[in-house]
Amino acid sequence: MCKKILLIILLLAGTHIGLYAERQEQKVVNINLAEAIQKDAKDINLSEIASDIDYIGLETTDDALCGNSYDIRFFEEGIIMGTNRQFFHFDPHGKFLNAIGSKGEGPKEYNIGLLYFLDSPKKRLYAQDFQEVICYSFDGEFIKKIPTPNLNMGDAAIFGNGLIIYSNDTYFSNKNAPYQLFIINEAGKQKKAIKGHIEKGKRYGVILSSRDYIYTFDDETYFKPALENVIYKIDSSSMKKELVYKFECGTKDIDVSSNETELRNRNKSISIYQIHETPMHLFILYGLEKRICLGMYDKQKKSFSNVRIVDDLSGGIDFVPAGKCCSGYLQMVYFPSEFKKRKASNRFSLPEKRKQFEHVLQLDEEDNPVVVVVKLKGF
Repeated sequence: MCKKILLIILLLAGTHIGLYAERQEQKVVNINLAEAIQKDAKDINLSEIASDIDYIGLETTDDALCGNSYDIRFFEEGIIMGTNRQFFHFDPHGKFLNAIGSKGEGPKEYNIGLLYFLDSPKKRLYAQDFQEVICYSFDGEFIKKIPTPNLNMGDAAIFGNGLIIYSNDTYFSNKNAPYQLFIINEAGKQKKAIKGHIEKGKRYGVILSSRDYIYTFDDETYFKPALENVIYKIDSSSMKKELVYKFECGTKDIDVSSNETELRNRNKSISIYQIHETPMHLFILYGLEKRICLGMYDKQKKSFSNVRIVDDLSGGIDFVPAGKCCSGYLQMVYFPSEFKKRKASNRFSLPEKRKQFEHVLQLDEEDNPVVVVVKLKGF
């Protein structure tokens, strides 16, 4: 009798585990990039996803000049432009306000520049600098240096209240303890370390065409590892990662043993460069060899396709989301010369925004970049 009861318990437990695994599998969205990258893009109108558009030319002064390497981020109260020399703060209309920190070897300076993340509600910028993170106010005042247990030169972001998450992009070099993600508090104390995936039997090379990518959506943190074509959600309570998106790449999946320091080895695998998630869509910028596509996953229709977003709001050039910005918006950044090179749609429903676009065409080609910001519907 006892054996029968035990058998029933085991069967019920197995059924429960099987159903749980099935439910978890159903939560994962599978997107086939191997098929999609062979297909042409379909046109969609910008007005289908956005209600407004603004062209924000960043003021060009001797104190705030953008070089060839930059990372620009829009938030509702302003814009930050990061370069490999310095960080610059602009108001929401593009007026230059102040520099933030400076590059050097002083106690309040950073060695690298360019790599940074924001806590816009607290008006703070965090510069990533090898074994530490340097915190400044948006006014440019030095606040503190935060020690980090491991290299923090991957991606990084604010993780909940008072915590920081960052990636170690060389985690695979320690196969016994391949910790890829670290969560610390603002004193530098480690709260959690999360291991990355190791492909057994592989000797890891140097991958340059793919980087770690951390983004925030709906107050949750998401992570796309450089060496995996997946997206994980990092649960804010358990601090564990959960698979939410999986990208099927077939024979063009990432080869972790590739040596991309040699030019002939680059772009041989499908790479995801940027990710932008909204309540209705997941946009990814991805490519293979010389082909680059903007893909859009429709959450309601559960369908994925390559798209060309035609600007029918201001009649400007095609909109391609690029760079990180605050919730409710998408951004695109180009130097003035690019707007003149690219074909405009000339179809517009917002005449005042058409005037903004026409003004951009009059800017000097050497001026600072223009940030194109669209406000998403529903916000």
